[in-house]
Amino acid sequence: MKAVNVKKIIGPYRKPQTAFHPYDPRTPEVAGRLKTSIKPCMSDITIEHIDTTAVPGCPGQGVVDLATDMVGAFVMSFRPDNISTFT
Repeated sequence: MKAVNVKKIIGPYRKPQTAFHPYDPRTPEVAGRLKTSIKPCMSDITIEHIDTTAVPGCPGQGVVDLATDMVGAFVMSFRPDNISTFT
Protein backbone atom coordinates (compact mmCIF):
# COMPACT_ATOMS: atom_id res chain seq x y z
CA MET A 1 0.00 0.00 0.00
CA LYS A 2 1.11 3.54 -0.70
CA ALA A 3 1.56 5.98 2.16
CA VAL A 4 -1.20 8.59 2.38
CA ASN A 5 -1.03 11.91 4.12
CA VAL A 6 -4.64 11.88 5.35
CA LYS A 7 -4.14 15.04 7.38
CA LYS A 8 -3.77 17.05 4.15
CA ILE A 9 -6.89 15.41 2.71
CA ILE A 10 -9.30 15.92 5.61
CA GLY A 11 -7.62 18.23 8.09
CA PRO A 12 -7.04 17.56 11.77
CA TYR A 13 -9.58 15.50 13.70
CA ARG A 14 -11.66 17.48 16.14
CA LYS A 15 -14.10 15.85 18.51
CA PRO A 16 -17.08 18.17 18.75
CA GLN A 17 -19.96 17.46 21.07
CA THR A 18 -22.52 15.11 19.62
CA ALA A 19 -25.39 17.02 18.06
CA PHE A 20 -28.34 16.33 15.77
CA HIS A 21 -28.02 17.98 12.35
CA PRO A 22 -30.36 18.29 9.38
CA TYR A 23 -29.36 16.39 6.25
CA ASP A 24 -26.59 18.11 4.27
CA PRO A 25 -26.99 17.49 0.52
CA ARG A 26 -23.21 17.97 0.03
CA THR A 27 -22.35 14.73 1.85
CA PRO A 28 -22.63 12.36 -1.16
CA GLU A 29 -20.11 14.54 -3.02
CA VAL A 30 -17.82 14.64 0.03
CA ALA A 31 -18.03 10.84 0.39
CA GLY A 32 -17.25 10.44 -3.31
CA ARG A 33 -14.21 12.69 -3.06
CA LEU A 34 -12.97 10.84 0.01
CA LYS A 35 -13.38 7.49 -1.76
CA THR A 36 -11.54 8.85 -4.81
CA SER A 37 -8.70 10.04 -2.58
CA ILE A 38 -8.39 6.73 -0.74
CA LYS A 39 -8.90 4.30 -3.65
CA PRO A 40 -5.46 4.74 -5.33
CA CYS A 41 -3.82 3.60 -2.09
CA MET A 42 -6.19 0.69 -1.50
CA SER A 43 -7.24 -0.31 -5.01
CA ASP A 44 -8.14 -3.89 -4.10
CA ILE A 45 -10.98 -2.98 -1.71
CA THR A 46 -14.52 -1.67 -2.05
CA ILE A 47 -15.31 1.53 -0.15
CA GLU A 48 -18.95 2.34 0.66
CA HIS A 49 -20.61 5.46 2.06
CA ILE A 50 -22.74 4.27 5.01
CA ASP A 51 -24.90 5.50 7.90
CA THR A 52 -27.29 8.46 8.03
CA THR A 53 -25.38 10.77 5.67
CA ALA A 54 -25.72 8.09 2.96
CA VAL A 55 -29.54 8.30 3.15
CA PRO A 56 -30.91 11.33 1.26
CA GLY A 57 -32.97 13.54 3.56
CA CYS A 58 -32.05 11.66 6.74
CA PRO A 59 -30.92 13.88 9.64
CA GLY A 60 -28.26 12.64 12.03
CA GLN A 61 -24.88 13.49 13.54
CA GLY A 62 -23.52 14.84 10.26
CA VAL A 63 -20.56 12.44 10.19
CA VAL A 64 -19.56 11.02 6.80
CA ASP A 65 -18.85 7.32 7.46
CA LEU A 66 -17.09 5.03 5.00
CA ALA A 67 -16.72 1.26 5.33
CA THR A 68 -14.65 -1.31 3.44
CA ASP A 69 -15.01 -4.95 2.45
CA MET A 70 -11.51 -5.65 3.74
CA VAL A 71 -10.91 -8.59 6.11
CA GLY A 72 -11.09 -7.01 9.55
CA ALA A 73 -13.12 -4.22 7.92
CA PHE A 74 -12.90 -0.77 9.34
CA VAL A 75 -15.04 2.33 9.27
CA MET A 76 -13.63 5.80 8.59
CA SER A 77 -15.56 8.76 9.98
CA PHE A 78 -15.23 12.38 8.93
CA ARG A 79 -16.72 15.16 11.04
CA PRO A 80 -18.78 17.99 9.55
CA ASP A 81 -16.16 20.65 10.32
CA ASN A 82 -13.97 19.02 7.65
CA ILE A 83 -16.67 18.81 4.97
CA SER A 84 -15.97 22.32 3.67
CA THR A 85 -12.53 21.07 2.59
CA PHE A 86 -14.25 19.20 -0.24
CA THR A 87 -16.91 21.64 -1.40
